[in-house]
Amino acid sequence: ANVIGCWKKILAANPIHRELVHERKGRSKGDPWVISHAMDAGATVVTKEELITVANSKTVKIPNVCENMGIRWMDDFRFVEEINIQFKCSLK
Repeated sequence: ANVIGCWKKILAANPIHRELVHERKGRSKGDPWVISHAMDAGATVVTKEELITVANSKTVKIPNVCENMGIRWMDDFRFVEEINIQFKCSLK
């Protein structure tokens, strides 16, 4: 598979996924490529976006597409926790 092929699968899976990109509404053109690359590489998407759980929402967010396509995703806080980043602060 490749990124373009994956994006075609994402669009075919659910027509609302097309709303992820909308030039007039200022929606990112990069989001589909991130999701497609994760699908192609078996990677996890890290995003600041939240899953939209309202059934009648017309908003399409990265987590919703990932959930629909079976792609693992997480927010940035979970990412920091999972890879065990530790921050240290000291006064000198």
